[in-house]
Amino acid sequence: VDLIFQSEGVGDPEFKKSILKHSDKVILGLNIQTESLNSSMQTTLKEQAITFDYPSRSIIGIPEEKPFNPIWNQIGFVNFFPDPVDHTIRRVHYTTLGSTGEPIHSFAFKILEKLEGVESVKNLPEETLFRLSYNPVLQKESDSYHEEVFLPIPFFQIFDEKIWERNFQSGAFFKDKVILIGVLGDWFQDYHKTSYPTVMPGPKIHLYSLNAAIQKKFLHETSRLVDYLTIILSGLIAFALLSKSKEPQTRILALIGVNIAFAGVAYYFFNDQNLVILCFLPFLTFNSSFVLCNIYEIFAETKERARVRSHLERYVSKNVVRMLLENPEKLQGRKAVTILFSDLRGFTTLTESADAEALVKQLNEYLTQMVKCVFQNNGTLDKFIGDAVMAIWGNAETEGSEIDAQRAVQCSLDMIEALKKLNLKWKLEGKPALQVGIGINHGQAIVGNMGSDDKAYERMEFTAIGDSVNTASRIEGLTKDYHTELLLGESIIPFVEKKFQLRSIALVQMKGKTKPTEIFGVLGKINPLAPQPKEEWLLNYEKALSLYRQRTFEEALKGFKMAEELNPEDYLIGEYIHSCEQLIQTPPDENWTGVIIMKTK
Repeated sequence: VDLIFQSEGVGDPEFKKSILKHSDKVILGLNIQTESLNSSMQTTLKEQAITFDYPSRSIIGIPEEKPFNPIWNQIGFVNFFPDPVDHTIRRVHYTTLGSTGEPIHSFAFKILEKLEGVESVKNLPEETLFRLSYNPVLQKESDSYHEEVFLPIPFFQIFDEKIWERNFQSGAFFKDKVILIGVLGDWFQDYHKTSYPTVMPGPKIHLYSLNAAIQKKFLHETSRLVDYLTIILSGLIAFALLSKSKEPQTRILALIGVNIAFAGVAYYFFNDQNLVILCFLPFLTFNSSFVLCNIYEIFAETKERARVRSHLERYVSKNVVRMLLENPEKLQGRKAVTILFSDLRGFTTLTESADAEALVKQLNEYLTQMVKCVFQNNGTLDKFIGDAVMAIWGNAETEGSEIDAQRAVQCSLDMIEALKKLNLKWKLEGKPALQVGIGINHGQAIVGNMGSDDKAYERMEFTAIGDSVNTASRIEGLTKDYHTELLLGESIIPFVEKKFQLRSIALVQMKGKTKPTEIFGVLGKINPLAPQPKEEWLLNYEKALSLYRQRTFEEALKGFKMAEELNPEDYLIGEYIHSCEQLIQTPPDENWTGVIIMKTK
C-alpha cells in the first residue's frame, strides 16, 4: 500500500487486524524526510539528516512492540532520491540506515522479500541505477510506454459486483500477483521527473524498481578510470581524424560517423549489457576538440597564408600571389597581355669602374621605385633580368586589354618620372645618373608556371612566353637607336591613342620576322577635361613622315626642317633630315618602302 497513514482515522483497528491476519502479504509505506548537512546542492543520501514518518501508532503500534509485532516488519520506505544535478530519478535505494544505524529497506525490497523469500534480497545492492522497463513475458508485449505497461485499475471497480465478476473473475484475476495500491491523482503530487519525457507517478516507479529487483537486471556504470580513458580516447580520435584528412567534406562525414558509432555502442551496452557508458563528456570532448581544432587550423592556415603571401609579394606581384593562393588553375593558358621591358643604358660599362657595394645599393633603390610604379598600376612583376625589369598586364587579373594597355603606358611614364627624381637625388650624393629604355607591346602569350618539375631540382616560375613577349624586348632595345626612353609596338596603339599623345617613330622589320612593325613614341598624357591640339612641329613632322614613306623626299625634307625649326632638340627629326638628304642624292631602288631592317636582336 503506497500510502502513509500518519494520522489516526476511523477504521484503524479493523485495518490493523486485517494487516495482522495477512502479515505475509501486506507491505505499508514509510516516508523519509531529508535535510542537507551542508550548503552544497550536490549531496548524497548519506550526507543528509534523515527523519522517518511512520504510519500512525493506531495501525502499527508503539516502537517497543517491534520484536513481537509483525507489522513493523511489513514497512518499507516509499522514497526515490533524484540525482542532485538535474533532479531526475535514475537510481533506486533498496536499503538505507536508520537513526540508530539499523538498516531500513525500501518498498520494493520488502515486497520482493515477501514474494520470494529472504534469500532473494540478500544480493540486492543498497543503491543502483535501474532500468525503467518491464518483463515482456509478464506484461503486454505490444506497448513499452510506461503509461501502458502497468495498467492502473480504478479502486471502485473491486466493489462493483458486475465488474468484479466480469473483469476480475470474482478475484481469480489477482491470484499470484503483486497488487500495489497508490494514488494517481494530481492532487497528491506523487509525480516525479525520470528519464522519460513526461513525469511518472510514484506507484509506477515502485513497480519498475520491483521489476528490476525480481529480474536482477540493474544498470552498472563504468569506473572512473574507464570514464577518464573514454574522454581521453575521444579527444585522440578527433585529433587522429583531423590529422588523416584535410578535406572539409571528409571531416564532416567523419564527425557524423563517429557520433553515430559512439551512440550505437552506448545504445548496445545499455540495452544488451546493462552498462551505462559515460556519454556527455566524451561527446563534448570529441565534438569540441573537432570544432576547436578546425577553428585553430583555419586561423593557423589564415596566418600561414598571410605569411606566405607577405613573403611571395616580395618576389611576385600581389595579384599573382592572390591567384596562386586562391585560383591557381586560372593562371594557366593563352591570354591577351601587355608586356613591358625596361633596361638601363650603359649599366654594364658602369659596373666595370663603380664601387660594387654602392652600385648594388643604387640599383636596389632604382628597382624599388620601378617595382612600385608597376604595382601602383596593377601590373605583375614578372622578373628582374639583371638591371632589366619585365612586367605584364593581363596575365593574372584583367579588366580588359584596353585598361591593361593604358596602365602599362602610364606605368612607363611613372617610371621615367621616378628615375628623374632619383637622378636629382643621386647627383646631390655624387652618384652617377642612370638612363632607362622602355619597350611595350601587346598580343597573345602563353601564361603559366614554367621551369623544372624534377623534384630534386624543382624551380618553377610564373611567366609568359610568345612572339609578343619577344617583340616587346626587341622594341625596348630600339630605344637606344632612336635616343628615346619609351617605344610602343603598333598592336597597343588602338588601346592607348585616345589617352596619350603619340608620334610614329619608324617602320622596323625585326630580325627573324617577315613583316615590318611600326613603333611609336609617347609625348605625354591627354587631359580629357581640356584636350590640347597637336603642336605645330608635330603636325609638320607627321606630314613629312607620310611624304617620306611615299618616297617624296624633297617635300618630306622641307616638312622635317620646318618641324626642326620649332623643335630643334628633337633627335629623330635630325635623323630623318639626314636620311632625306642621302636619299635625294642617292635615290633608292623601286623596292624601298621606308622599312628599317634590323640585323641584330
